Amino acid sequence: RITITVSDTMGKSVSATELIEVGPPNSAPECSITGPFDGTISVLGEELIFEGVTWDGDTEDPSLLEASWRSDLDGLLASSFPDSNGEFSTVVDNLTRGTHQVTLTVTDDGDATCTDTLSVVIGTGPDVVIDSPSEGEIINEGETVVLSATVSDADQDPDTLDLRWSSTVDGALGSEPADASGN
Repeated sequence: RITITVSDTMGKSVSATELIEVGPPNSAPECSITGPFDGTISVLGEELIFEGVTWDGDTEDPSLLEASWRSDLDGLLASSFPDSNGEFSTVVDNLTRGTHQVTLTVTDDGDATCTDTLSVVIGTGPDVVIDSPSEGEIINEGETVVLSATVSDADQDPDTLDLRWSSTVDGALGSEPADASGN
């Protein structure tokens, strides 16, 4: 119990009392990112599901905790509240191209926090155009066929791409790297 007493110069006084409970110091919640995996590579505009789990020894209700996801490149991605099992997730499809350090921060009602971090690489997929043979071209059995394509990738040089030709009839046909111009 705490009491405050106020007295004026004429000797009149008034008191107020409140019953309070003094508990142990607030401890930080614990949290962990459960998905995606650290080092995940994704295509620009593709949905990623960020998932986590949290618990706090100071409360039996994890839904009182707040979870937020932040990218070092794009800022705040989302905030949410865990379910009664301490699990939460959010779908993100607007990460910009680059290597993101994504940090999960969980905050309890006493402003104590925990964090977990993962790396996600966002890029664009390669482009390919088959130059030869042409769509619908008829080739006689035993005839030599020149396979030709043009490749490009906004994230890496064409001569570093892995190219593999295959046929639904004959299976693997071969692989050769593209040159620096993508041919």
